[in-house]
Amino acid sequence: MEEVEGETLFVSEDIEKQVIEYVEQKFYPRVYDENQIDEWMNALCEHVVKLLVSRERNMKYMVNGTIIQKVGAGFSSAVSSYINASTDHCISISWPKEKQKEFNNRFFTIIINIHAIAF
Repeated sequence: MEEVEGETLFVSEDIEKQVIEYVEQKFYPRVYDENQIDEWMNALCEHVVKLLVSRERNMKYMVNGTIIQKVGAGFSSAVSSYINASTDHCISISWPKEKQKEFNNRFFTIIINIHAIAF
């Protein structure tokens, strides 16, 4: 997010890069462990919220995280929002990316959805 002539600009590429860097640092090459999932998700979502709040913009944030164990079953995810497209934003980040061979995790996939609402 940057200020452009008094308006808040949400730079999703910058946020995605920072979130992915955190995920790679914390989760690669971990193995899925259902006993640690709650702790992992709380830490991840709290980190993303702190990252967003530290940018000091007049926005409210909602962060939703999902970890899917890879066991051969299919999974589909979608996000829908009714927002003011000029001030509010919604992004979905998945890890690992399909083409990201160096961080391919055979055990789980992480999906983070971020909603940023101006006030």
